[in-house]
Amino acid sequence: MADPRRTRLAFEPLESRTVPTVITVTSTGDGIARDGVVTLREAIEAADSHKAVGDVPAPAAGAVTIRFDIPGSGTHVIKPLSALPVLAGDVTIDGTSQHGYDGTPLIEIDGVSAGAESNGFVLLGGKNTVRGLDITQFKLNGIVVASADNTIAGDWIGLNPSGFQAAGNGAEGIVVVGADNLIGGTTAGARVVISGNRLAGIDLTTSKAYGNDVVGDYIGTDATGFASIPNGTGLLIGAGSHSNQIGGTTDAARNVICGNIDDQVEITGKGTSSNVVTDNYIGVDSSGESAAQEGGDGVQITDGATDNRIGGTTLDTGNLIAGIGLWTFGKAAGAGVELDGSTTSGNLIEGNWIGIDSRGLAPLSDVGGGIRINGAGRNTVGGSGLAENVIADAANSSGLTSSNHVMPKNWDLDSIQYYGHPNLLGGTFRA
Repeated sequence: MADPRRTRLAFEPLESRTVPTVITVTSTGDGIARDGVVTLREAIEAADSHKAVGDVPAPAAGAVTIRFDIPGSGTHVIKPLSALPVLAGDVTIDGTSQHGYDGTPLIEIDGVSAGAESNGFVLLGGKNTVRGLDITQFKLNGIVVASADNTIAGDWIGLNPSGFQAAGNGAEGIVVVGADNLIGGTTAGARVVISGNRLAGIDLTTSKAYGNDVVGDYIGTDATGFASIPNGTGLLIGAGSHSNQIGGTTDAARNVICGNIDDQVEITGKGTSSNVVTDNYIGVDSSGESAAQEGGDGVQITDGATDNRIGGTTLDTGNLIAGIGLWTFGKAAGAGVELDGSTTSGNLIEGNWIGIDSRGLAPLSDVGGGIRINGAGRNTVGGSGLAENVIADAANSSGLTSSNHVMPKNWDLDSIQYYGHPNLLGGTFRA
């Protein structure tokens, strides 16, 4: 008789675990043929369709990774002769896989011959990744993110392979019209450099663009973050885009947005709300000690944008905003922060350092003033304690001295001995 204390074995189904299919690109060509090599076009079409294309066998169902093993050293240039296929979902294109990669992209996707209506990559279907590529000279945009949960990391968009010269795309560097996407990351290898593009470096201008993170990137500089290679506008958030995070609360999450022709950050339009800009260098290079003196504003909030936050009231949430503006025909143009328009309301500007270097020791003046308010009402600028902005610019809108620490005009002459470090006087930016 069986022992009733013994339990009977039970079997449960295992979790399904699909190993991603890997397709390896071995040629800089653009054709589709049975010729013994694999082109990027063949790889993307096979990844999208899960069917055999050219020399690529039919991939298994599920995620697909496209890697590179192109013979030879140095940079390999792929020049599509027409627009590349869209990424239909769950596809990773990994330029870091090319042998010799050490942080500088070795695969350039050059759109000079791709046609008048071409974008570099269009991400549909979600969960795509574009990593470690140099994307240049497409007539429209470098990357269009038209779905959710995608990652763009380690790419250069609008720079030539040296990292020191523009090879910009004809419109935006990156256009985001989807939600919950990541541009950049908190390691140097994840940083995206977006520079030299004709319009915005990054454009989030639709109500469907929400919950996106832009962290750790260089926008408007060379690959080192020290020299300017301007986009038209640095970062544009508009047309109802909301709840996006620009920067973070650590040095690693900090964006450097510097050297662009117009505004460095523009937040504009009715319904554009709840966007947060924290712990960035705006108008200054990656050292925080040198500025390009750009033409537009550091941060402009305008045309009915509401309830956005620039800075914060906890340590390492304030932005460094300095070195903004030019003298044009004898007039000062470009303020550190500008609030513009009677319907622009409910925005918070708090805990920032404005018109000062990252050490708190020397002025980096905003030519058009630190904070300017042009008809905008019901916004909060500064406050008590850590909500104070430290402003080293003499030209500001009236009424700011009661809720901000506005440094005296000649503060730099004896700042350490007498005025003390600005971090002790309010403001939450910390180098």
